[in-house]
Amino acid sequence: MEDKSLIYEGDWAECVANLLPSGSVAAVAACSEDAARESIKKLRRVKITARFIKSDSDVDYINASLPDADVRLIVTVGGEREASFGKMLGKIGGLPVFTVLDSPAAITALNRICDVKNGNVLSLCDGVAPIGAGISEQIDNTRAELPAAFGGICAAALGLFDCESYMLMTGKEMNRTVREQAYAHIYNALDIAARGRRYMGLPRELAYISLKLSELSEKYGYGFVRGAADDCARTARMLFGYEERKPLMRGEFAFLFGSVLCRMYREFITAPHFFCPPPDNNLRAERLSEYLGFDEFTAARAAMKKPLGGELAAYRVGEYKDELLNAVNDAEMVFSEGKKLFKRMYSDDGYRVRDIVDSADVKCIVALAPDSFNSSESFLSVMREIGFLDRYL
Repeated sequence: MEDKSLIYEGDWAECVANLLPSGSVAAVAACSEDAARESIKKLRRVKITARFIKSDSDVDYINASLPDADVRLIVTVGGEREASFGKMLGKIGGLPVFTVLDSPAAITALNRICDVKNGNVLSLCDGVAPIGAGISEQIDNTRAELPAAFGGICAAALGLFDCESYMLMTGKEMNRTVREQAYAHIYNALDIAARGRRYMGLPRELAYISLKLSELSEKYGYGFVRGAADDCARTARMLFGYEERKPLMRGEFAFLFGSVLCRMYREFITAPHFFCPPPDNNLRAERLSEYLGFDEFTAARAAMKKPLGGELAAYRVGEYKDELLNAVNDAEMVFSEGKKLFKRMYSDDGYRVRDIVDSADVKCIVALAPDSFNSSESFLSVMREIGFLDRYL
């Protein structure tokens, strides 16, 4: 029998009412009171008392304000940013979390990993796995976030390769059924995106596909919604923020870097036998401080981690060359078919994202991404451990 889905397609407030006794108190976390107003009204109509909490994932999570003692559920309203705040708040307060999306960019919403500020750097940390998710009626008003939503879905294809290849490097094997289901969702998104950004149902349908991918990733314990393209996207946002440049949304960056990484992976897999010295961790720590603003202790700790043995990984890259090439071909096909569709998610057909990332940015971000996030299990981490990425520093 198939497990019950966490995604509620009807009235999400009725679902929350079924989870709590009448008269219970729920905290509604959103970026503003205006953003939370309709959700609070819906909860009150089903006899759930709702209290507003301003979400802010840019503050140190240790200092996050806890809801009142009588709160029994956290309802996050928004997109991935608000979901991250709610998941960490749920962990700190020991409360369940229900996610309500008014953004189509939601591929990490049902994943327990969340983005938080840890000291002066962005981190990926364990939070509470949401007990359910619904889609708000206001989602059709967020068409500006379509590129981020579509880009994040396409990047999941490379995340599948990262997950599968990392498991091969560590002597494991990925569940083929999960892979097939994920690719079915991704190609469904490509078909829907082909209708064009003016298709009225596009935000809602992309949000639903994002939730399905997020649910699938969490259910089987695979991190393919947060692969190397995702790590690069977050590193890019840190770099742009540190240099006071206006960044793209995470999903937009993920698509751009996913396209780059597909080519890098293919070149690395097909390269003749080579020797690379071990990573220069001192240089890496210096670059993390120089480019991303890490303090010295955090930079040294990040650069010193060793996810797997470099020599054994290098051997297995050659041993599994054919399997790796077949898997990266599948990811490349998604980006090839999605490139034009991605640009047409913008009202200016992608004009504003031309040359936003130059070659120096790409080298720096790709080289430092495996050090920036300590939960990364990707093929980029394999390349880092073998020493291949030091040439980009």
